[in-house]
Amino acid sequence: MQQGPAASGFAADLPQERDLPQNSLRDVVALSTLPAMWTGAEPLRIAESLAASLFTMLNAEFVYVSFVFSGSSPPVTIAQTGRYETDQELAEQIRPKILDWSRSHDPEDLLPLELPGRPGIVRTATRQIGLNAELGAMAAAFAPDCHLRPTDLLLLNVAATQATVAVQNAKLLHSLKASELRANQAAEELSRREAQFRNLAEALPALCWMAYGDGHIFWYNSRWYEYTGATPGQMEGWGWQNVHDPEVLPAVMERWSASIRSGENFEMVFPLRRADGSFRPFLTRVVPIRDEAGRIVRWFGTNTDIAGQKEIERELRNANADLEQFAYSASHDLQEPLRTVKVFSQLLAARAKEKLDAQSLECLDHVISSATRLEALVRDLLVYAHASRFETPPEPTDANRSIQAALANLRVAVAESGAIVDCETLPVLPVHPTELELLFQNLIGNAIKYRRPGVRPEVHIASRKLNAQWLFSVSDNGIGIEAQYRQGIFGLFKRLHTGGNYSGTGIGLALCRRIVERHSGEIWVESKPGEGSTFCFTLPA
Repeated sequence: MQQGPAASGFAADLPQERDLPQNSLRDVVALSTLPAMWTGAEPLRIAESLAASLFTMLNAEFVYVSFVFSGSSPPVTIAQTGRYETDQELAEQIRPKILDWSRSHDPEDLLPLELPGRPGIVRTATRQIGLNAELGAMAAAFAPDCHLRPTDLLLLNVAATQATVAVQNAKLLHSLKASELRANQAAEELSRREAQFRNLAEALPALCWMAYGDGHIFWYNSRWYEYTGATPGQMEGWGWQNVHDPEVLPAVMERWSASIRSGENFEMVFPLRRADGSFRPFLTRVVPIRDEAGRIVRWFGTNTDIAGQKEIERELRNANADLEQFAYSASHDLQEPLRTVKVFSQLLAARAKEKLDAQSLECLDHVISSATRLEALVRDLLVYAHASRFETPPEPTDANRSIQAALANLRVAVAESGAIVDCETLPVLPVHPTELELLFQNLIGNAIKYRRPGVRPEVHIASRKLNAQWLFSVSDNGIGIEAQYRQGIFGLFKRLHTGGNYSGTGIGLALCRRIVERHSGEIWVESKPGEGSTFCFTLPA
């Protein structure tokens, strides 16, 4: 206990009689005015002021006040033991008892409190501050022989009420200050990010701008004005519509308004008019900037000129189309002479068999087998070249039917190998049925072809939904693939085995990759040599 030079402590040292207040109403009024005086004060100062005021009004041994200001901070506790004396150790010792008593007993019940190191028991009147003492508690202790006046209890009731108001006001003020601080910090952070964006935007070759959360554009970089030839006054707010193609503007407005409503990123390609009146295509991307509450406070946008890219893409498409046409025509035109070479070689072998020696017959066999392999290669090239010509079907394709068609084409290989092909129920897809048929036919055909000697081939086809795609898998128990070859096998004319062991042209997996990538999917293989392989690919849902 802290005591001054003239401190007398508790009942044993204090005089038994003290001057009673001349006017209890005056004390009530004084207590009622305290919350206004406490405005802006810290909880500790409020507790000290309240405890000191009550001590001067009551004939008490000590006055106790405890405030719970926030869940993360320890409570503020004061034990006023004299006009200018407090005892923090006492306050901490009695806090649990007073808090528990105030919650579990009627306000008229007095807590018999035995103080450590002090003889006798003091009678303690307790009061809750806030509902169920959620804001704290207060108490006044009286000596056993001290007459407790009704006005003392009245003053305690008034003090508890005023303390509740004071603590609630202090918490509200603290919350307002914290909110103001956060708002100021958010504004400073937003200003800092705006400054960073402006500096970066001025260094970029793209057209850049910023808008408020409602889409109102308030800033453009200098390249925007250079390109459009417009003035800041002409572009303010929604003035940017004046540099748009009138035919495309409704679609732009619809997409931009939808992004403002949903808060999602905006991305679109549309033309913008430059200063000379001509239009060039731009890729526009806009991202939102949010505050701590998740509200959009700014939009940052860029417009990138893609006219050069569009021209390169057009030239590339034309070149690819010419190349595909050439491959298609060349493959088609090669079929007839190859067929002629093969047929006449077979006729020559049949008619001149008795006249030719063994070496000549062997050479003739090489001609026939080479013509047969080249014929298969040309046929596969035709299929590969034709793969890019498939259009998206008007109706989704049932992958189960494509599997059945692929197995019908492979019925001889299935019968000769005794293969077991197991397929789960597959989905419908926006893919051409011939593409799906070729995809499954090549993967199942490879699973049967590359089987282990003496082991019946087993093939399992499955699928599962993966976000906006379907993930397919074709698994087998074949010879497997070494890790270093798993990427290269999807290249054109890439083969891991010679024709003496396994026939083929090296086009099948390249065709599978072409079909999958045409639909923005991916294809890969997972394998263990000697145990089997699983080919996986994704297609749009």
